Amino acid sequence: MSTHFRGPDLLITDEMIAVRVPQWRQLRICKLRDPQVVILRTWWPIGPRVYELHAWYGDHLICLYSTRDGARFGQVRRALVRSFETERERHERYGVSAAIPSPM
Repeated sequence: MSTHFRGPDLLITDEMIAVRVPQWRQLRICKLRDPQVVILRTWWPIGPRVYELHAWYGDHLICLYSTRDGARFGQVRRALVRSFETERERHERYGVSAAIPSPM
């Protein structure tokens, strides 16, 4: 298992994403689908941006990660894309996954 991102509140590997909000929860990458980037403003037009990653997990649209730090958000998004690519390669090579998320 390869680690793509490790932080105090988030861990992304090629098999799962673990998020602490407020408790740790683990989600399998192969069960995530339709990832989306959402950028919000806390107050318009000059407020700081809030960057969020959303995806479907089963029948629920969930927020995987949220931050105001654009650079960190970019790192997390790239790590998640790498996880999806690894999952897609695993599926193509071995046929082991039921759901393959598309990259953002």
